[in-house]
Amino acid sequence: MPKLLAVTGARRKLLVLVAVTVIVAGALWWFNRAEPALPVAGECIKGPSVTTLKIVYCGSAGARYVVLGRVGNLPEEDARAVSITCAQWPDTTLVTWRERSGGKGVVICMRDA
Repeated sequence: MPKLLAVTGARRKLLVLVAVTVIVAGALWWFNRAEPALPVAGECIKGPSVTTLKIVYCGSAGARYVVLGRVGNLPEEDARAVSITCAQWPDTTLVTWRERSGGKGVVICMRDA
């Protein structure tokens, strides 16, 4: 009959070290994972909602909006001022804001496809 390995002080320390390393690595991955790419001018967004901002081929049936441009580093309140924020793109029919950090984010100006 095989002997069961006793968990000695050294083995216990090694197991704890491995467990802590795995937990820390997982936490680092979770908090540093890449954010979804935001669309750039000329790309198309799938409709009917802009909540997910799924980028699609502009010739596809699902393409609902065309991105005209982006304005970065703005608080959400400024995103609501469409006539000011997206003034350089007069064809803008839809605006969405995506938070990046510190309460500021990117305004995405779009028009119907």
